[in-house]
Amino acid sequence: MTMFYKDLFRVVATDEGMLHHYADVNRTFPMSDIITADGYPKLVYVFNNSLPGPVLHVYQNQTVRVRIYNNMMTESLSVHFHGIRQVNTPESDGIGQLTQISILPGADFLHEFVATDEGTFWYHSHMHLQTAMGLMGGFVVHPRVKPSTADEGEFVLFLNDWQHFYTSEQQYFLIESGQFYPNELESLTKSETIDYFQSVDGSRAAEALVTSILINGRGQYIDMRNGTSGSSTTPFERLKVPSTQANKSFRFRLINGGSVFSLKFSIDKHLLKVISSDGVPFAQPMIVDQLIIGVGERYDLLIDNFTGIDTSVNYWIRVNTMDRNNNSRWHSYAILQYAETETKPTTVPRTCSVSQPCQILNCPFTQYGPGDSDGRNTFICLTPLNISTHADHLDEELFSENIQININHTLSLTMVEGNDNRAGFESFNYIGMKYPALKDSVLSNPRRARELLPCSGRSLTEDDGEKCYHALVAQYNDVIELLVVNHDNDQHPLHLHGSYFHIVEQGLPILNKTTGEIMSNNPKIVCDEHAVCTCQSENRTCATNNMRLVKDTIQLPKGGYMRIRFRAQNPGVWLFHCHTEPHLDRGMAIVFHIAEDRLLPVHSGTMATSNNHHILAIDVECVATGYTHEDRSPCSVAIVNDRCEIIYSSLIKPIEKVVSDLYPFTGLRIKDLEQAPPLDEVLQKIYSFFCPMTIIVGQSPKNDIKWLQLQKGTHYSDVIDLSDWFKAYNPRFGSINFSSLAHEALTLLHVNLNASNGHLATQDAKASMQLYLKYKDDEKAKEAARQLLIRTRPGVSPSKACNYNYEGVCLAGYFPKMCTCDRPSYSND
Repeated sequence: MTMFYKDLFRVVATDEGMLHHYADVNRTFPMSDIITADGYPKLVYVFNNSLPGPVLHVYQNQTVRVRIYNNMMTESLSVHFHGIRQVNTPESDGIGQLTQISILPGADFLHEFVATDEGTFWYHSHMHLQTAMGLMGGFVVHPRVKPSTADEGEFVLFLNDWQHFYTSEQQYFLIESGQFYPNELESLTKSETIDYFQSVDGSRAAEALVTSILINGRGQYIDMRNGTSGSSTTPFERLKVPSTQANKSFRFRLINGGSVFSLKFSIDKHLLKVISSDGVPFAQPMIVDQLIIGVGERYDLLIDNFTGIDTSVNYWIRVNTMDRNNNSRWHSYAILQYAETETKPTTVPRTCSVSQPCQILNCPFTQYGPGDSDGRNTFICLTPLNISTHADHLDEELFSENIQININHTLSLTMVEGNDNRAGFESFNYIGMKYPALKDSVLSNPRRARELLPCSGRSLTEDDGEKCYHALVAQYNDVIELLVVNHDNDQHPLHLHGSYFHIVEQGLPILNKTTGEIMSNNPKIVCDEHAVCTCQSENRTCATNNMRLVKDTIQLPKGGYMRIRFRAQNPGVWLFHCHTEPHLDRGMAIVFHIAEDRLLPVHSGTMATSNNHHILAIDVECVATGYTHEDRSPCSVAIVNDRCEIIYSSLIKPIEKVVSDLYPFTGLRIKDLEQAPPLDEVLQKIYSFFCPMTIIVGQSPKNDIKWLQLQKGTHYSDVIDLSDWFKAYNPRFGSINFSSLAHEALTLLHVNLNASNGHLATQDAKASMQLYLKYKDDEKAKEAARQLLIRTRPGVSPSKACNYNYEGVCLAGYFPKMCTCDRPSYSND
């Protein structure tokens, strides 16, 4: 945590546990190490002493492990990886109370997941407006192989709005008490000149008192009490283009990690070649002058047209809001530096005119600002209707008019008015989200969560809303369609966890062409006082399917609507919510319970506080130290208890020389193990979890026990071998059939352990424990499972796909006919 002291715009830095003024003559602090924000004195919350937090770079299909330590003194924490779908790992989605127990002060939490999708993402706190305090950062998933047409370099730009007035806890209680929206600002600003934000279309963005815009944690504050004379002089963020890079293509990864405002991005003299959004590539690049990025959205763009660009000078990067008054307090700047000298740019933005209008991409309305008497405008608004997703990322069936919709639901974005007994709150259909009081998370027992705090089902109005656990239940592979309608006064950025959604239709509000302001809601949708919405077309449906866009976050303007579809293929409990932080905190959210029948208890992510567990599932993954199927050395280990909590996991540095990392099986590269602890160190930690009464659960765990040097009578009393549990006579072959853990997990749990490169020790151990818990007390169900495994044809295993040999290493330990190393085969007995 870094703090700004109250002396005007004085910035401090940390060194050896003390705070120092950055201009201290006895010390030298690189500007890159100093948190400036906009120069105004304020307490901030940060990850790893950085605002924003460090950008995390990983490769597609890598296993990612991030442990969050909460060093705050009084506030709990949870961290969401925005846009990461968390396939088969809903417990790592980072929603306090919903998917995990919130991380208490002094505690920690382990996120472990596979980065399945390439693209630009981000991480942020999901608790009580802590993002607005600084708990946010970028997350980039790179392709394993760089395309031949790839850009030469890249910059990650993290953009966010910033406010001065409250800590996150103060904001939360002001919101809950209905006092977050002051009628008089003098008490805070001593000024009559500060305006509430109003968008060019006449709508609000939100009611928070945003004071500036930051670019990679840097901005300038304009003190409206004293005009520009009270403004800060904090440095601009500089993006330096190496001289060797001049006139070569480079990429910008733009993230709007703010709390309230959509932001408008441009670079003087440069055209923007926008190629993807939310990690999903476009069918065709969009070449524009400016780009609007809603809260939570990410856009990737290329700079590859240098016609008219003088690479001996520097250029302004401009980030503004959509404020109708073009208020300078919400303008922010960074420097694109081509020149060797760090001179301030003297460039100006392109002049937009009716005869030569500028193109703006991702407009949430059809016209940007006032027009002339003929309705002509200085900007051409390209809305999401103008964007199409690349065919490789489309589920074509979801765009079909004839698709079977399993769940069809309307969500009307509504405000419940306050009264003498309670504060007002944002909602869907006049229902505000409230989580039930559970000992563990909702994910640990989703059915119980719905029973504890159910919604009444009665007709509600803006004067008579309710707070309850607002949830929709879907079966595996259901097609879900949502008609989302915004007849509220605000714009709303909407985000879905756990899945992308396909936008099949969007309707925008009707604008006054002279003023550019909203005249009326889109006439196609009419909602009554109970938020029951109907379509006014002849066939009473809104199925025109006029879009082909895939997103996980989208702006919905005042007066607009959209139809979105997605498949329920990722079991878990997944939030759909407004990403304006005050709105989420006040209740504008709903939870989708996907495939409850396929969910079993999941880990809490925290290290266990008590050892000596009685039932433990273990799994060990190995690299090859020779070319026979016996030459193996442990490279990763996981232990899961009977609550499906991952109580220990670690990489292991092999002692012997590694001849193959067995990447298709381990998902690891040799370099991943260079900083891992050695086996002896890991074993000392592992032994603390075992006792003479421990029962070990696993799939053919004999080798795992051997590699971990576990001794019967000292570390365990008995072993439950799942391969023995599920073996069955196969009449087709006249022999006993043994199934792999992957086949058992896919057939009986609907969990695909081969979904990514390599088996994760944590996922294998968790699947083993889930199988044990599901069948331990039901012999009849166990027999049915055996027969189902016999009837279900297993997929091609990674070993078989490699013809039981990878990089010269024999993989046929259980298949003597395929063995090439003449070593004894393993036995399932």
